[in-house]
Amino acid sequence: MCIRDRIKAALADADVRRRGAVPSGTVTFASLSAMRGIRYRVVCLVGMNDGSFPGRAYSPEFELIPKAEPRRGDRQRNLEERGIFLDALLAAGEILHISYTCRDPRDNAVMPPSVPVAKLLDYLSLALAPEADTANDLATSRRHLTVDHPLQPFSRR
Repeated sequence: MCIRDRIKAALADADVRRRGAVPSGTVTFASLSAMRGIRYRVVCLVGMNDGSFPGRAYSPEFELIPKAEPRRGDRQRNLEERGIFLDALLAAGEILHISYTCRDPRDNAVMPPSVPVAKLLDYLSLALAPEADTANDLATSRRHLTVDHPLQPFSRR
């Protein structure tokens, strides 16, 4: 039995779907909102590209909140997404790994991470930079936080 068949069989199991993001001692795949309040040893946030997280909110046509003036107590999706991201950061017990595509595969142009990841990198680079806080120091500390992998196998690096 090949690995693909084993994965399909495991995902077809009804018990796997019921568990959600409950840690089982193995690899657990879950959405960010399912991880709220659960602690993990290692958390990997994959695909944190700009435009992917926070996702574009498509509201149903019968929802009146976007069409009217927002009032106190109305749902604010951007604050919810920020809270979900913070919960994911706090869920990491020992290791937190955040990945995003930082280079365009067609022309190798720099692509930014999602807004929460960019803000996190800004805060961490400020904390790691020497007290001088020059632009060069901040760029150096940010380079220590990120690993830039080449996208093509024929890359000179």
